[in-house]
Amino acid sequence: MKKTENKLISRLPTLFNRPSQTSGLTLIQYCPPGSASSRTCAAIWDVHGHVHLACPLWRKRAGVLDPQPFIKKFPSAGDGVDSFERTMEWLDVVCFSARSTLEVMQSCEAEPEWRLSCTPYDATNQTLGLGGLSKAFLPDKALLKEVARQCLAQTIKRLIKEDPDFQNVQMEMIEDDTNTRDVAMVYAPSDLAIRVCLLKKVSRTDVIRSGIVAMDRMSQPDANWQHALLVMPGLAIERPIFMTKNVTICSLEFEMIRAALLDLV
Repeated sequence: MKKTENKLISRLPTLFNRPSQTSGLTLIQYCPPGSASSRTCAAIWDVHGHVHLACPLWRKRAGVLDPQPFIKKFPSAGDGVDSFERTMEWLDVVCFSARSTLEVMQSCEAEPEWRLSCTPYDATNQTLGLGGLSKAFLPDKALLKEVARQCLAQTIKRLIKEDPDFQNVQMEMIEDDTNTRDVAMVYAPSDLAIRVCLLKKVSRTDVIRSGIVAMDRMSQPDANWQHALLVMPGLAIERPIFMTKNVTICSLEFEMIRAALLDLV
């Protein structure tokens, strides 16, 4: 059974006031392939001879890895989600087998190809605040366009790759265009072609206007899609907005994108 315990991240300072029960708090840094710098991605500690692992960047929803936390932490390595997932799976196995954090540190040193390094927590400037591990990510509405685009594209790729509800669904990336902000074409088994667009968060009245513009684009002779999915980072809604039978609007949240697409495919 996995020992990934992301919910304990916020409780780590409290836990480590009880040294008789808990010891060896160590921060794990990851350096993505092609990068020269590393950032804290996880924490490990041992309790009564069992090593626990907490990684807020390695989060699965409905059995599918949500790539957005990793991309927000490593915005220049958005295409390295698969590599990071394999690394975390290896680390999880190592933690499960180890009886102390020292054993995990030795394994990371012995196998540098996983690009992990370990720093024992000592409350110095380097480790204070858990290396930023418990710090909240930027809200979606504040993300740079390039980062939001990566989050959207990688989310759709993950759903198609891993979610059984998206079998036989295909995706084609669209070259970045400042004018249209289109991200991808998604093709459902029913032959429905869906144009996925990343828009800025707008006012409630402009949400309707964005839908009207999307319908107007579909009416043009060169339009080769029958449905538009408009994704607006930071849009405060509880479920996708099915504006018409041809236009759906949702936020950038993983679950929201999944729900919107699932209704269409």
